[in-house]
Amino acid sequence: MRRQRVRAILGSPPAIALLVVVLLLVLAPALSFWEVRVYDLLFRLNAPTGLDSHVEVIDIGADASAYDQARPDLRVCPKPPEGCEVPRSAYAELVRDLHRWGAKVVAFDIWFSRPCDVEDPKLAAAFREAGNVIVAATAKVIPDAVSLQPPVAALAKALQRPGAKSAEPEPGEVPWGVGSPVVSRPNQDVRSVPLVLPDQDSGCEYSALSLLAFQRFSGIDPSDRHVDEGRSLTTGGHRIPLVSGERIHLLPPMGGGGSAAAADSGDGITVVSGNNLSRHPRLTSWNAMLVNWAGPGGAIQPLQLLDVLAMQDTQGKQRFGGKAVIVGRRNWDEQWTGVGRMAGPDIQANALHTMLSGRFISPLPYWLRIPLPFLLALTTAWLVRRAKVVRSIFAVVLLMLIVVVVGRELLGRSLIWAYVLTMQSSIVLAWAITSSAQSQKVAGVLRRFIPAFMEVREAGVGAVDEIQTREASVLYSDIRNYTTISEKLEAEQILRLLSAYRASVEDVIRHHGGAIVITPGDAVLAVFWRDHRGANHPTSAVRAGREVLAKVPELARPWQELGVELQVGVGVNAGPIAMGFVGKENLEATVIGDAVNVSQRLESLTKELGYSLILSESVRSQLPDDIETVFVDEVKVKGRELPIRVYGVVDGRGAGKTHDE
Repeated sequence: MRRQRVRAILGSPPAIALLVVVLLLVLAPALSFWEVRVYDLLFRLNAPTGLDSHVEVIDIGADASAYDQARPDLRVCPKPPEGCEVPRSAYAELVRDLHRWGAKVVAFDIWFSRPCDVEDPKLAAAFREAGNVIVAATAKVIPDAVSLQPPVAALAKALQRPGAKSAEPEPGEVPWGVGSPVVSRPNQDVRSVPLVLPDQDSGCEYSALSLLAFQRFSGIDPSDRHVDEGRSLTTGGHRIPLVSGERIHLLPPMGGGGSAAAADSGDGITVVSGNNLSRHPRLTSWNAMLVNWAGPGGAIQPLQLLDVLAMQDTQGKQRFGGKAVIVGRRNWDEQWTGVGRMAGPDIQANALHTMLSGRFISPLPYWLRIPLPFLLALTTAWLVRRAKVVRSIFAVVLLMLIVVVVGRELLGRSLIWAYVLTMQSSIVLAWAITSSAQSQKVAGVLRRFIPAFMEVREAGVGAVDEIQTREASVLYSDIRNYTTISEKLEAEQILRLLSAYRASVEDVIRHHGGAIVITPGDAVLAVFWRDHRGANHPTSAVRAGREVLAKVPELARPWQELGVELQVGVGVNAGPIAMGFVGKENLEATVIGDAVNVSQRLESLTKELGYSLILSESVRSQLPDDIETVFVDEVKVKGRELPIRVYGVVDGRGAGKTHDE
């Protein structure tokens, strides 16, 4: 009974739901890889919102020679250094034009990695005159860390904080006009943009290019920045939700040759670039903002730099007045994002769009990430336990669809990342565990009616119409004076006593390799048909009978408390039997044969002959020497013409001779 209660508790919906939560915690690393892809899918299902009207993107173009053809006057440097193919004089003129047209901030998503002594002074002067320019720091990106170097000295000096004595920021100081262009870790799709990145070399903390642009656009001092680790970044009264330690596993390398690839491990990251290997420790946090994409890759239609330079002032003021402008090269800097392939300037524009619109995406709160899967698993387990198979499958599918719809609506309307895959997994796991438990329960019930020796599972449905014959040992057990006991006790009391008694007997029979066929009333009929644990089936049957009788004193205590005695007789016989099903609609598995009849007659002789366990000659002849038997008599059994030799088992554990009653 205790074992049954434990099984009932472990198979209950709350226990199953708790197990599902534990499994989800174990599977979290594997689930996270697919969770973000489900997140991407939900994002793509939402209609594009379009870029914020305060953001413009300008593409410098891929063909540097176009500037020499359209505006030869801009080529001041006859031998431009690498990285200066587009004349910096063009950038200087763009900055002056945008400043004159009333643009609030101009952010260059371009690396000014090498100085140009001829053109840099002109560009620096334009930066200084406008006072609203931000440039991207050159970056050497490694997994979970970054080494950022500011642009050339002349440009950095032009961008320094008013009143600053040096062009270089002090250690730990927030750079004034230089932002981080980093938007992702190596080999990862872009879904979030890190807003604050420490420079491993200088000790400075760089704000993201998009964050600096937002601060300048909103008139906020860049130093007005407070980070609540992994929760939010506050600047100028604006709160931006952060995701810290976002666990998006590294993807396998997508290319070969000299392309960099990263491999995750427990204590750090190994970066492979060509034949070079380098290891880097893991950074504890990645304070990033989830990007609320305005549309898929290619949705932004930028202006070309040469077209902007050709604009009249009236047109320029209408197009750029009061706006934030992102300048970059779209065809060179492309990355995979959650909504498709996208150029770097477009990613920066989307990040800025997210901040200006104030529509920030937040992950599901921590205090809901465990209760919700638990409740879904609990609901699933409850539905599966109470509904039929087809209905339960329909209910589970419907519940999964509801989760998808709710997850999409939460992301589209409330901007909450609901971890849909985790919720779906809780439903599937709960369904699988509950169905398995239900199947085991059904199988346990069927085993009471379809004994294991009938091998219906192996034989298939056709086994129902088959009759099997084989040599077996049959154990028949009965409670003495059961009619008198039934007269003294109420039916409910008898049923409880019999349930405990039967449970114990079934465990013993199963332990010795037997199977209970039918249990009419207080009787037990068990069959042993194969060798088990090195013993032949007659030996297994006798040992099972001895163990049943050995348990009688313990099982008799609750009977004695009700004023009745529990006494059991066991008869064991061996011989050929036939096994099969009888009946038409109400099928019943049974065994037939002389061996079965004799075992019942032997049990009825236990009271008369004074032994609790009686055997036939066919059983005794196959027993080992450690089982001591005594010849009792040669008796004529009812229904048989020839007498049989009967033996009693001498056993100090309680299966020995009894007294007459």
